[in-house]
Parts: sequence; structure tokens; C-alpha cells
Amino acid sequence: MMQNKTTKGVSALFAVAMMGVTHGAVINLSDSLDNIGAYNVSQDLGVTITGDSAVYVVATMTFDAPLTSSDSFNIIEFGSTAGDTGHAGAGQGFGNTEFVISGAGKTLSGVTITPGVAHLVVLKVDQTTDLATLWIDPNLSLAEVGALQDATRTTGGYSDDISFVKARGGNSNNNTVDYTGISVYYGGDTPFAAIPEPSSSLMLGLCGIGLVLKRRR
Repeated sequence: MMQNKTTKGVSALFAVAMMGVTHGAVINLSDSLDNIGAYNVSQDLGVTITGDSAVYVVATMTFDAPLTSSDSFNIIEFGSTAGDTGHAGAGQGFGNTEFVISGAGKTLSGVTITPGVAHLVVLKVDQTTDLATLWIDPNLSLAEVGALQDATRTTGGYSDDISFVKARGGNSNNNTVDYTGISVYYGGDTPFAAIPEPSSSLMLGLCGIGLVLKRRR
């Protein structure tokens, strides 16, 4: 009887631990290739993301030639069916030859765009605070707290609903830009190396307890 009670107790603890596990989601979108001039390529997420603490868009951007136009811009950004032009965006911004984070203005990252080089762009938006964070060519094997941020900006004035992602260029003499590996992470998922949540860590510890109890029987 004692063995059965112990087994039932461990099972109950496992159930409690499982209740605290957050299940995220990742949406993979089609590549957007050979974008040139003024363009606006929208991709529907198939869901409307509302109220998430953090949403990420990840894409690799490759420019085919040096950026010479003084007023061109090429960005990947969140969009909303509420009619906003974008929740926040990241890319080559408004005559700059470096990456920027945009949303109610822009913030320079200090990272120069190198033509012919595939740059990994990671943009995070906190839907609660409207704080946007940009990483250029981060090491995704690191935890987010260990990955050096290149820019942050409070976007402000945008709807928190996110329903599509778009690649957008704003000048007729833009050079060709490819967007590949486009993915959106939400619901607790992240492109960075995940750190186990307290509930997940508890569950791993309980697994060890269960093995010890089994060996003692």
C-alpha cells in the first residue's frame, strides 16, 4: 500500500508540473525573393496574435549591391488588420546604409549592411509595453539574455494585434533584396536557446525523484 501511495503522489506532482508548461508556436512563411524598387509583399499568418508578451519575426536579408539612394528603405515588419502600416519593422532604413529598428520613427543599430552577405535579422515586440528589440546576426544558440542587442525602441501608437508579416521597400530605385527563412514565434516560443521554465525544471526534478523511488521499491 505504501508503494501505491508513493506512486500516486508522484503522479499527482507530475500532473501539477505539466499544468505549468507553456506551449509556444512557430509560423514558417515563404521566402520573398528578388524584391526591387517599391514593393509590398504581405504574408498572412493565419492567426491574429493578441496580447502575447513577446512576438518575434526572424528573417535573413541579402542585398545584392551597395545602397546608394538617399531615401530608400527595405524592411520586414509586423502588420495588423486594424489598418496599421506596421507594428514595428527592421532592415535598411530610410537612406541609411546600416540596419535600423522602426516604429513611430527609427533607431540606428550601428551595424553596417554588407552587400552580398546574408544578414540574420531578429525583431522582437513586447505587445504589453510596445518595446521593440533588434538583433543583427545573433548567435541563436545562446539564451536571449546572453545575445547582444543592437537596438531597442518604443514603437508606440500601433495596435497590439498582429496578423501578417510583410517585406516592404519604399523607393523605385531600391536594389534587389531577398528575404529568406521568415518565421514568427509567439505564445512563449523564442528563436533563441530556451531556458527551462520553473515548471519544466520542476518536472525534470520530479523525474529524478520518480526514478529514485522506483529503485527503492
